[in-house]
Amino acid sequence: MVTKVTSGMTDGVVVSTEKAAADPSTKPGSGSANKVAILNSDGNLDDHYLPTYVSQWRLTVDFAIGTSEAVVANTWEEADTSVQGTGVGTNLTQSSGTFTFPATGKWLVEFHGRVTKNSGDVAVIAADLFATTGSGGSTEVRIAQSWGSVGTAGTNDTLCMSSMIDVTNVSDNKIKVKLSAGNSGADLKGNSTFNLTYLTFTRLGAT
Repeated sequence: MVTKVTSGMTDGVVVSTEKAAADPSTKPGSGSANKVAILNSDGNLDDHYLPTYVSQWRLTVDFAIGTSEAVVANTWEEADTSVQGTGVGTNLTQSSGTFTFPATGKWLVEFHGRVTKNSGDVAVIAADLFATTGSGGSTEVRIAQSWGSVGTAGTNDTLCMSSMIDVTNVSDNKIKVKLSAGNSGADLKGNSTFNLTYLTFTRLGAT
């Protein structure tokens, strides 16, 4: 059970200099260290004290899977269908298939991809989730992988993978998805009105 303590209830117990703001205009920094957090005017702990980041990005156009490993750099968009809404918190950014996190922390990254046969049987399709390290993300590290296939018996398949990533520096730690196949003949499917191939990013806590 949660007991809510209002600012007034701390009067005489906690001096004003030991109280953090009820409605901070920015995320608390070192200036709020060792201070007592107080509830806002709605009787809730302000979101600034418990920053939550959740965002889904979907592929909007098909991506032809080739024999060489390639970044899925086709058009991505944040899921924005009216009933879905957009993400919570400061959004990620994306450039040429590389995603940059808005804040450091322990993040869960989940990928769901739909692959479809377009011209021939493809026995091996590999999806890889890469994280980057080093100055500006100069080094790639494979952190998850999924396999699938398409053919006459099954013209569609689903590739799913996920991994935690410890983002200690938003300039260095980024995410990208790469695909490859034993031969051409399959597409990673995209759609701009509902999630078909998509990534989900959830910040779980501080690094």
